[in-house]
Amino acid sequence: MQSQAARGFGKMANDESISILEQIVKTDSSFRNLVAQGAIIGLRIFATTKTTNQDLIIKIVNLFIDNSSHENYENIRVYAISALGFFICDKNGNIVNPGYDHIIKLLTDRKSVR
Repeated sequence: MQSQAARGFGKMANDESISILEQIVKTDSSFRNLVAQGAIIGLRIFATTKTTNQDLIIKIVNLFIDNSSHENYENIRVYAISALGFFICDKNGNIVNPGYDHIIKLLTDRKSVR
């Protein structure tokens, strides 16, 4: 239930309320990090459909990059990496960094391959 609420919050959030979803991602201790997964999806939805604030989008992309590292729970990493895929190119197909470089790094990182 909380995971779906976090996801829905991303659909209706504004620039100021995004910090709530960020905090959920950082502090979630639910079973399989389900609430954090919903918050990541909510942040992705917000950044791709609800805002044009480039500074805020970059902040969200950096949160996804931070949460895709090996120090994080696998369930959070998978969702963060998946969300990051939405930010590797712009609407014209031009490569956008830092998302693109991080995805390439993950593809060539032996720790990321099972």
